[in-house]
Amino acid sequence: MDFVVPLITSGSSGLMALAGVWLGQRLSGHVADRQRVWNQKRDTYSGLLAALSELNMITGAIAKYMSVELTEFSSGEIDKLNEQRYRVVRDYGRTRDLAQIFLSAEATAVLRDLENSFGAKSEGNQFRMAVCEAIDKGCPLLIAAARKELGT
Repeated sequence: MDFVVPLITSGSSGLMALAGVWLGQRLSGHVADRQRVWNQKRDTYSGLLAALSELNMITGAIAKYMSVELTEFSSGEIDKLNEQRYRVVRDYGRTRDLAQIFLSAEATAVLRDLENSFGAKSEGNQFRMAVCEAIDKGCPLLIAAARKELGT
């Protein structure tokens, strides 16, 4: 009988140690998952802001070229800028789709409002300038949503 008591005692401490290891792994796994989600949110905000900034620059440059008399040079530059714009809009669309999954309702509402302002009934340079103005107004709102959600 004297030898059974130490087995029960050592067995319970062994069980406690096993439970401690299991709990530690669960907690560290939870922290790692939270970190991965936070990284994805950060990358999504970063991608959106980079694409919007580049779109703003390209759209403004096209508007400036279009506001003066077209030459062979300016026409070629506009073609190059339109190719860049296509790439940026494509990248923005991909990142916006990720935003629908990872970002807050506040952030997706900012994006929705921004995109609705792109669909204004204006044409040509008036439209291009409206896009630049919408981006200039929308980016600070997106940055505010990012700071709130990421805790920075």
